[in-house]
Amino acid sequence: MRIIAGKYRGTKLVAPKGAETRPTSDRVRESVFNILEHGDLLSGGLAGVRVLDVFAGTGAMGLEALSRGASFVNFVDADVAARAAIRQNIESTHTYGVTKILRLHAEKIGLKPRRVEPFELIFLDPPYKDAVGTQTISALIEDGWIANEACFVLETDERQEVEPPDGIEVKDERTYGGTKVTFLVRRNA
Repeated sequence: MRIIAGKYRGTKLVAPKGAETRPTSDRVRESVFNILEHGDLLSGGLAGVRVLDVFAGTGAMGLEALSRGASFVNFVDADVAARAAIRQNIESTHTYGVTKILRLHAEKIGLKPRRVEPFELIFLDPPYKDAVGTQTISALIEDGWIANEACFVLETDERQEVEPPDGIEVKDERTYGGTKVTFLVRRNA
């Protein structure tokens, strides 16, 4: 696994051992970022975007966004091994000052601290067996983490139906093998 494009292109990333973390494949990541960079989901593209990488696992999605011009990434993961891998990957990319890791259960993240600006791009890759993606989206919005016009990229099992919360619109869905990627946008609240 590696960073595909941008400033940190080619940097190898580590993943925790075991089956708890399911890293997004390079092929899927490349497709997702092509859609984000060349579609109309983000008004100004990735430049300067604040990213929230939820159920972050290896942190590959957030680090790829940084490599392609995002300004800051906040990683959220409750798993000790995943956070260790994220720290190692931050070290490999030398992105200490523009990243932060939160040790939280994403679906119970709590109120956003006042000094933290809302996020415009949110990656969610919850465990497929739990199907908590849209619940987590609702919690993040209720707790103030999400900017108006934000874009969500939700990975699920290909068979899972995604029912967006109120105020969220499904803009696109793509299937890659057993993974479905759903692109959702929050309209002005």
